[in-house]
Amino acid sequence: MKGPAQVRFPGEDKRRKLKMKGIKKASETIQKRLRNNLDGLLEEPEKVIPTRHEDGDFPRRDPLKKTVREMEKVINKRNNRKWLQKRMSKRRGDAQARALAGSLAAAHEEDFDTVSIFDNPAYGKHSYLRRGLAAPSDLASVQNLHAIPLRLLLWREHAKAGLWFFGGRNQTVCTGVSPILPKGWVTSGLKGAPIKLSNNDDEENGVWLSKGLSMDDIDNSKITEGGWLRISFNDGTVVGIDSTQLTASDTGFVGHLSLRMLPPKLTRIAHIDWMWIPNGWPEDRELPTVTDDAVEEILEAWGDLQITDKDLVGKLKGAVTSSIDEGFVLSNQWFKDIQEGVNAIDGTDLERHAIQTAIDGKKEGLHVRKDGVVFSSPDEVVRIEMNAGHDILNALWEDYGHIILEDLFGIIGDEADKLHSTQMRKMQGFNAFLKNIDSQRKTKARLNVLPWVDQELPKPLNFAHELICKAHADGLGSTTGMVRKRSDVNESAIGWAWLSAHEKAESEAWRFDEVARDKGGDWIRLIQDLWGESVKLIEGGGSKKEYVEAMKSLAKTMGNNSELPSFKD
Repeated sequence: MKGPAQVRFPGEDKRRKLKMKGIKKASETIQKRLRNNLDGLLEEPEKVIPTRHEDGDFPRRDPLKKTVREMEKVINKRNNRKWLQKRMSKRRGDAQARALAGSLAAAHEEDFDTVSIFDNPAYGKHSYLRRGLAAPSDLASVQNLHAIPLRLLLWREHAKAGLWFFGGRNQTVCTGVSPILPKGWVTSGLKGAPIKLSNNDDEENGVWLSKGLSMDDIDNSKITEGGWLRISFNDGTVVGIDSTQLTASDTGFVGHLSLRMLPPKLTRIAHIDWMWIPNGWPEDRELPTVTDDAVEEILEAWGDLQITDKDLVGKLKGAVTSSIDEGFVLSNQWFKDIQEGVNAIDGTDLERHAIQTAIDGKKEGLHVRKDGVVFSSPDEVVRIEMNAGHDILNALWEDYGHIILEDLFGIIGDEADKLHSTQMRKMQGFNAFLKNIDSQRKTKARLNVLPWVDQELPKPLNFAHELICKAHADGLGSTTGMVRKRSDVNESAIGWAWLSAHEKAESEAWRFDEVARDKGGDWIRLIQDLWGESVKLIEGGGSKKEYVEAMKSLAKTMGNNSELPSFKD
């Protein structure tokens, strides 16, 4: 066969080779493999034609008979290269016969440097020689009879017309308009399955199970914590597959079996049950009736290759938990009491309290999906598909953040708006975020026992009061920076007295001039008295009057005759 055509592009004098998509140079390994396939086809072309099941139900107008007759004509002319080349280029006639003629014509070629590639996610990647007008999938099918799913693909139009085909190692069986399992078909498929299965002594009509299950589980249909699939084939074979084996498999179990039949509909030859209930749901209690319909729909989609093995378990568990219309559903757990469910959330007490506050703020049910979408549930159930406290609050914050701030911390108005918007923008870790708010709230509660909270005192007494409030809120160490480099000499003197009262003046002496140190030295005892009265108030003793008297004594020593503001006792 000639190589790819050469074309001249406008404005160019040189010729370029146009690379044809799906064609590549055949390596020695590919040539050898394809040579063997074509030699085998030329020697036994009858293997392409399906056998008819002895109990098959075939229609009066059987399209398969017509196709087989056309293919037999091609087989009878398999050594007539001229005839084959003419037949493979005809647009009329059965597509299967056209593909067979093209493949037999290719089998007579001694050498081939390039091959075409058939590449499909379901059927894999296969090399073939494109000859004649047959479809690439048909040519690839005829030239790769060892690949069972690809071999069946040749009969897709007949399958669309209602016929069923089952692929075995050495033959293809057509069972007519009913999916009848050929003898040994299930066993052969299970032996080569991507999930390792063990079986009892009876391979035919026996029991096969994966790692993670026992014969007792299969025989008694026991519910396990992780769940398992029970597949009961029409020939009596039972297969049990643990959920962990499904999620760990890189290649699909359902695809392996379904693609060995055409149409690939596993649920027509087997009944599939999902053996699982949420942790916490009573074993002697039936799940809601809608559960069966939801699970059956997912299993049927899986059998039809619409859902992968890795996605199946999550979808099945989600279908079960979504059907429950009472209590609290947390991921794959069920709790009769909502408070008990909230306590099971993975997070801190503050995060759990915030989530409980959000739940209490709703009159109807609540559903939080894994993707963070939150919506009201028509029933009273609270359903949360994730387990981490931060993830849950991340989803709830936009709609329920104000409720949490008000009910948990008493924060409303502009302050609440600011906190809500800041967290929406930054999405800080919720434990740290809530802990900071809680700490500020407790600090404010402690400082409320002092006089003149949120009131302005005359200078420089206000500075002494600020130092005391700061020390009780953030610790004594936080006040050191406040007293450095004060421009006002009286405030600088108060700073020196404050450091001296707490025995921290020695390392900071160089920062204060002589006037501030002399002045502040006379106020040390008074600052000590003021601090002592504040400690008594914070710890639950003392009185505001004593604190006020200590402040007045400091003011008198300073020569400050300003009247102190009134306060609520």
